[in-house]
Amino acid sequence: MRNLLGTRMLAVVCSLILLPAGARCALRFDIESGLVGSGYNDVRIPGDTGTKFSLSEDLATDSDIYFRARLEYAFGGRHALSALYAPLTLTAAGTLEDPVVFVDTEFPAGTEVEGTYTFNSYRLTYRYTLTEGGRFEAGVGFTAKIRDALIRVEGGGQSAEKANVGFVPLVNFRLAWDLTDRVGLLLEGRDQYLRAQASREQTAGITGVAERMKQWFKANF
Repeated sequence: MRNLLGTRMLAVVCSLILLPAGARCALRFDIESGLVGSGYNDVRIPGDTGTKFSLSEDLATDSDIYFRARLEYAFGGRHALSALYAPLTLTAAGTLEDPVVFVDTEFPAGTEVEGTYTFNSYRLTYRYTLTEGGRFEAGVGFTAKIRDALIRVEGGGQSAEKANVGFVPLVNFRLAWDLTDRVGLLLEGRDQYLRAQASREQTAGITGVAERMKQWFKANF
């Protein structure tokens, strides 16, 4: 199975942090949503005999709304467990200019087809905070990721699909730096573990809004 995907995301993140005064545990719930579009999505299945085509160039892929939700439980001052649910499905449609062999099905040129790309992700993470207190925080841990992927092409009375469900162990890290009492920098990343080709995910953002919400919940709960 060979697939290359590039996505563009415009996201809005909302955080809810429950931290009773004097407690050494905290429950945090994040919801992220936004607009996702396919920058490129090249497909060739099987990788040696299938036809290489693009769901975003040979067909037209519509932008769509996505969301992901994460629940995190921090305890003992330095430990944190979190679960992430991140579904993603994009649909494409168009008319094939050339014949396409996908899986074991040949779609003739001129066929109107619809393509579906699904990449759902489920993650369970443990992280240990190496430093705490002050304005800088660093943590490392492990993530167990389950990927649930599917590519389907249908049209002209035919349908073919390729599903792939797999387990991916990841090493994760988190670096946070409070620039002021209200604004900080956050860098989080995950690197694929025990693989020759590493998969990298990195997110960086300004955490001012989340920090304000955290201070408000500290003051009111």
